[in-house]
Amino acid sequence: MGLVDDREVTSDADPEVWIPGADYTQARSGRGRRGPSGRELSPLQEIQLMLYSSAHRTLRELDLKNPQLSSLSTSSWVPTSRDINRLNEEIARVKREQSLSDLEPHHTLPRQFFDKLVPHGIDPEDFVMFMPVASHRLLPDGLHTGPNHWNGQWARFYAKHKTPTREQSYEQLNGMLKQLSR
Repeated sequence: MGLVDDREVTSDADPEVWIPGADYTQARSGRGRRGPSGRELSPLQEIQLMLYSSAHRTLRELDLKNPQLSSLSTSSWVPTSRDINRLNEEIARVKREQSLSDLEPHHTLPRQFFDKLVPHGIDPEDFVMFMPVASHRLLPDGLHTGPNHWNGQWARFYAKHKTPTREQSYEQLNGMLKQLSR
């Protein structure tokens, strides 16, 4: 740990996907997460970084020498849906080539709630991550099993927020993804 302006500095960035030259330090001042170049991230940007890191990690596990794993970026780069989709398409291709049946896509914004998302221009297909079948939907610990299953959490969110804003939906997903990564 280091100190900057007498504030504790830590990094919650995955060291496996660090961007050379990027500053991932986070001054603990009660504000949101800081990302590349130390700037504060929006909930959507945090989600995009988490989904990109997950896809990058998954692809690396499947095909260490895959050309999609190398990229040019600046220290302030935050992945877009296109970047995430590109990696997910490559994961799907490698999955087919290797006949992997244990890996499947998880829609972090469930298609079940498409009608709540589309008015805000949110496409659930832009919020997909690949995960092992057991972690996704099999008992006892799959995301779609048990009393606190993924879609149930979303159902409770939409019951509480009849017409949530785009930002509220992103904040909900951001919190759920952070819980998932613990």
